[in-house]
Amino acid sequence: MRGRLWQGKEMLLEALQSFVSNYKRGIFELSSTDSSATTPAQIIQICATECKKRNRDYKKDALNCMASMLNSFDQVIQLYNEFKFDVFDSLKDMLFQTASGEAEQEDDEEKNSSEKISQAELECRGKAFRCLALAYNRADDAAIVTRLIDFFVAQYQIQEWPVKSEILIAFKVW
Repeated sequence: MRGRLWQGKEMLLEALQSFVSNYKRGIFELSSTDSSATTPAQIIQICATECKKRNRDYKKDALNCMASMLNSFDQVIQLYNEFKFDVFDSLKDMLFQTASGEAEQEDDEEKNSSEKISQAELECRGKAFRCLALAYNRADDAAIVTRLIDFFVAQYQIQEWPVKSEILIAFKVW
């Protein structure tokens, strides 16, 4: 999926999301028996690359796709303990930046800071919180749990209402 954005590219994300949703267990099984097969973590990284694009509508679609795929893979892990899936470390920086709006602030430095945040930007931030909750692998790492809780609570206090509702949903997912 490398390269520039073009009209309709989000359909590739939807196709990838649909494939993962329908064949989630098979992806784990194949990657555990065939070393040349694409792993769930590699699939998530493809989507993570797309989440870094500057087009907010496309970024929103990519984050939605990532949330859906993380949820699908999490369902397999919950049912079958033999599969492991840890992508939190590789995603956390990008997701923390997107959730807090830091990534967009860097892109929009030349814009007037008093401009209202776009709906697409708010949706991107909200989806990033959901992805953070889904990417966390539920390990008993107190430092990560504390960092996530502190981040979610601090952001809840400063974000606008559409993002606040996504933060609450992310807590529920977590």
